Amino acid sequence: MFVGRSSLLTLLDELVRVPAGGEARPVLVLRGCGGCGRTALLEKAYETWRDRTPAVLVRPLALGEGAVRPVMVAMMLGLSQGAVAFPRFVLAQIAIRENFAGLSHDQARMRLRSALHGLRDRAALLDFLRYLARAAGVPAEPNRLAEGAVARLLRGRRMVRFTWRRAQEWFGHQDQGFRFDPERVLIQLGIQAGSRNPAVRRGVDDLLVTALLADLRSSPANALVLLDDGEVPAAMSVTRSLLRVRRALAAVPGNREQGLPDPLTLVTTGGGADTPDGVLAVPVPDLPAGEVLLLARNHVWPDELGAASIAAAVYRLTRGHPEATAFLLRKLNDEPHLVDDLDAALRSPGPEPGIPVERRLLHPFVRGLSEWKRIDEILLEALITLSAARNPLEAEALAALLPAPVGVDSVLFTSPALWSPPGASARPRLHPLARYLGIRALAVRADARTGWDAVFGCLRARAAAGDRAGRLHHERLLGRRDEVAAELAELLPALPGAEWLSLLDEIVATPDPRERDLERIRGAGQPGNRRGHIAVLLGVLPALADPCRTEWSVRKTLRAHAEHSLRRLADETGDPKPFILRAKRYDRDPDRFL
Repeated sequence: MFVGRSSLLTLLDELVRVPAGGEARPVLVLRGCGGCGRTALLEKAYETWRDRTPAVLVRPLALGEGAVRPVMVAMMLGLSQGAVAFPRFVLAQIAIRENFAGLSHDQARMRLRSALHGLRDRAALLDFLRYLARAAGVPAEPNRLAEGAVARLLRGRRMVRFTWRRAQEWFGHQDQGFRFDPERVLIQLGIQAGSRNPAVRRGVDDLLVTALLADLRSSPANALVLLDDGEVPAAMSVTRSLLRVRRALAAVPGNREQGLPDPLTLVTTGGGADTPDGVLAVPVPDLPAGEVLLLARNHVWPDELGAASIAAAVYRLTRGHPEATAFLLRKLNDEPHLVDDLDAALRSPGPEPGIPVERRLLHPFVRGLSEWKRIDEILLEALITLSAARNPLEAEALAALLPAPVGVDSVLFTSPALWSPPGASARPRLHPLARYLGIRALAVRADARTGWDAVFGCLRARAAAGDRAGRLHHERLLGRRDEVAAELAELLPALPGAEWLSLLDEIVATPDPRERDLERIRGAGQPGNRRGHIAVLLGVLPALADPCRTEWSVRKTLRAHAEHSLRRLADETGDPKPFILRAKRYDRDPDRFL
């Protein structure tokens, strides 16, 4: 079941529908953390458009490697199924297959001409396209794709020999006013295609992309390329080349004025901060609560369980992270006895041997940081350490505790998809699910050098002089609840009520998964004075913020303590109204599903 993302799909529809003209469409980059559902969006877009316009979904990680540029070959083969012929691109690939190394110029010309002469009938073309599909490592139906590409090239002319003349002539001018010898261009392309020199490789990429665009102009409709795993090097090479080629074509005098059509819409994925000209980066949001409910209703639950309450609990934990949400709903559907104990669900075994669910749910975040979409255990341990940080500045303070070779230049620090600002003016913060799961892992880390006390002790020592909220936040998590309560008690009469409550909110923002004793959490034995009521709040408010504390009776008890202590503090200050208003929040069930 596909839910959400309707606004992104609408934007994509608008881009595809724009008539091809001199103004190129921007490359649309779906930006988000690992597991945010970018691949599902591409699959939905392909399902929507594949029968309406030439469209292809390319997965670079499923392809091979080689001089043929597998991503571009997959693009060509896929789009060929939609009534587009690619004579220029195929001609370039013929030149790439030929071995011109060590040949004189005349010998190279003869070899090229011989190759083209031998590829003029259907059988020979079909053999070559099959070779190309195999060389690119195209995983699905290479024979069918090759047959479709040949049918487009021949355009139904089964008894007529194909000619490469017009395609070959194009390599002389390349829509940029050049006056090159076409054969010389193709021979040089064949020689350079396997080069490891980055500048040479860029030149080869650009020529192939220029040929692809030229072939696409013969299409009666716009073309749609959906490029998954957009940060894989092979995918990035194609995207960057397209941007370079579009700039080069636009700079040619007369091209823009004549409206040289550019019918290609490229949609890819990414998580980085780089947004060059010609790129429109669109964040992929997490699922809202209502859509988590829709997903929950797509499962059949036992009679005693309601989809709404399950969805509410899952949403509080995942904050709508799509992969984690789907994973947990399947887990709870398979093991419904865990519905009322998400803590046990997280600690239970995951699908991979030896990996509990809570660690498995961290994998998408780490996988999304890898250009090869792999789980780097070193990066995962570094993420667990950084989960203690409330913002990137605090994360930098923990750099000395990170495993080598992770440093402040790591993608862990720079990924905007991982560090998402909760508001326009707020500091970026780690994705809430990644931070919560990381905090849980930090709480049970066995290595004292990078364990809970070491990490929060480092943050406490590095807290800025004016960062009272940060200092008290870290001291609370180091077990100094009474000392924090005493300092807040002194500040209570000195600060306006709203300012004091805002300070309290920052101090209690991080749940402490080590706190499991309800009597200790609710402050049993605390004196009934100002400091005692503050100590109660320092225990119950973080517990209420813990999404794994799901038992209704326990949450009701904690809310009652929070309301009582806030009302008592209202009597201790000259600004009682904010405390009374805050207390009313806990006089009703704040966990209802909206």
